[in-house]
Amino acid sequence: MQNQSEENIVSKLPLAVAVLAGGQSQRMGSDKAAIRVHGNTLLDKIVSVTTTQSLFTAVVGRQRPEWWTRTDIVFIPDDEQGLGPISGVATALNALHSFDILVLPCDAVALESEALSWLVTLSTVSSKSIVASIAGEIQPLFAIYRQCDSESISREKSSGTRSLRTLAKRLDFGVEEVPETLIAQFTCANTRGELARFLDQQ
Repeated sequence: MQNQSEENIVSKLPLAVAVLAGGQSQRMGSDKAAIRVHGNTLLDKIVSVTTTQSLFTAVVGRQRPEWWTRTDIVFIPDDEQGLGPISGVATALNALHSFDILVLPCDAVALESEALSWLVTLSTVSSKSIVASIAGEIQPLFAIYRQCDSESISREKSSGTRSLRTLAKRLDFGVEEVPETLIAQFTCANTRGELARFLDQQ
């Protein structure tokens, strides 16, 4: 991690989690958030991990589905539909304006408390927004987005930027390499095949 002295002022805002669940799930073929693994939906799996660490958690990109039974989670529809994850990030920053935002994807099938704890510690590294990286490739769906970048992110979205990787590079986000022992917990399942491979390894 960066030496904290390199970034003298660390954000004093509390951290909230935004689980992005607004995609069309076209590659999966059905609503990813609703897919059940070991009896629980993927969305419930993520939320269970975040709430056990007492992190305020919102699901961004959709209305509360009929099958959702928990009452302690906020659902926030995207401000603009069809723009991809950048819209979810911008929506989360706007709606949860008293928080910096730890973004997670709803298909992070392997996420456990160890990986989440590591991500949370990134909020203490510097005042920058910061993304996780695996083998040198940034992972913008595992990242902390700062309120100080909210206006710049909205401008990028309005100007046509759709790629979060492009956004992170343009705004000079910090980058932190995921420890090798935690890489497996950053596995995502975008397709039925990826989900099947994950389950075969359990």
